[in-house]
Amino acid sequence: MRDVQSLTAIRGTLKYLLNSDVPSEHKSILIDALTRMLRVEEAEVERLSGSENVTRSWQDHELNHLDRSLTNRVAKSWQDADETLVLIASQLQRHSADVRVKAVERGFNAAVDFAVAKTILATRAAQRDH
Repeated sequence: MRDVQSLTAIRGTLKYLLNSDVPSEHKSILIDALTRMLRVEEAEVERLSGSENVTRSWQDHELNHLDRSLTNRVAKSWQDADETLVLIASQLQRHSADVRVKAVERGFNAAVDFAVAKTILATRAAQRDH
């Protein structure tokens, strides 16, 4: 069966991998591969269900979870930003792109976008040096 069981298995594997002690050079490749696989499976499920244009509205508990997970968080690298998105998306059972959009809407740019985080980190470093 391609649908929910497969998605659940991929999400579970991602959760396990994100919390594992796999060396970072291997971990980033595995995360990328699983994330791509998850996106392909999600797209296929959406295509088959005909819900491609239907976006599920965000529930209060999901927004609370997003806020708790991202408050005071600044991405340390591109990988850290991606891992954060993948982890929250798997916890909320949403697409990581949807989580990114909602995080940016709610002001958590630095947690999910390393380009923004780099600016913040550089500013903090400059303030420490003065």
